[in-house]
Parts: sequence; structure tokens; C-alpha cells
Amino acid sequence: MAGGKAWSWKETIETIANSSVRDSIILTGRISFDDLSVLQQNALVFVFPTLYEGFGIPVLEAFAANVPVISAKNSSLEEVGGEAVEYFESLNVEELFQKIAKVVDNTELQKEMIEKGKKQLDKFSWEKCAKETLEFIRK
Repeated sequence: MAGGKAWSWKETIETIANSSVRDSIILTGRISFDDLSVLQQNALVFVFPTLYEGFGIPVLEAFAANVPVISAKNSSLEEVGGEAVEYFESLNVEELFQKIAKVVDNTELQKEMIEKGKKQLDKFSWEKCAKETLEFIRK
């Protein structure tokens, strides 16, 4: 698990400590952008079990790294991920498990998701964001 301590981190640490697979879980803490890029590019799948996300940049970063994405179905994530993502209800652990197994066990699905992710990524850019923001301000 990559990232610094955030909301509910104490519960996460307790859950890991009580897990039967705790010795297989690595908590990296905060990592540099360079290291993040290496982790993403070498991931089999990017799992984003967030409870709320303002925009969804991590999903776009995973698309850019050519990694299939499994994400919670909330906030902006369906708009950002489009049809390239396998979604699950945020607090449904069984559904998340099923989605992970489905993607990990199917290399054809992984390839399909990566291709869809590339197409979805093309819909977003900082230039487009700046132009749309400026247009909104002018109105």
C-alpha cells in the first residue's frame, strides 16, 4: 500500500495487524513521484478503494502507466474512468474481491482494459482543462 497517513489510517493499521496475511502487506509511506511511476508501471492492477475522490487523477495516472483499473463507484470516478474501469460499491469487500480475481485471472481482459484506458486518457489534458476553465470564467 503506497501513500502517507490519511483519514482513517489508524483503522487501516489495526486491520493489517489483525490480518492473516499481514506479513505480505507492505506499507511504503509517502513515496516520490519517480518511485510512484515505477510502482504503477510494474503493477498488475491498480485498485482504488477510495470512499470519496475529488477528481480521480490516480485513475488517469494508472491509465498512463498502462495498468488495468479497479475503482470504487463514487464521486467523479465513473466519469473519469468511463468504460475502461471495473467498478465496485465502495464498502462492498466481497464485490472488490470478485473484481480483483476477475481481472488478475484474465489476461485478455487486462489487455482490453488497458486499451480502453488509453482511449479514456485521451479525453483529458491540462491544456483542455485550462481552456475550459478560461471559457467558464469569461462567461
